[in-house]
Amino acid sequence: SDCPGVKKLRAACTPQIRQADVARACGVSPQAVSCWLLGISKPEEAHMRTLKDLLGIPLRDWTAKEKG
Repeated sequence: SDCPGVKKLRAACTPQIRQADVARACGVSPQAVSCWLLGISKPEEAHMRTLKDLLGIPLRDWTAKEKG
């Protein structure tokens, strides 16, 4: 199941904040962000920090296990 960070990133990727914008802010490809959104991979810690600053997603949300 998806960690809370994935769910929050999905919720943040709206028409106003596109995957390409997130990718540009993190210095990665849109494909990398797509992999994060699909739960295929997780952002590196430096990218997690950028996502925290950009979207308010706490670092712990990338390592937390889904409850339930």
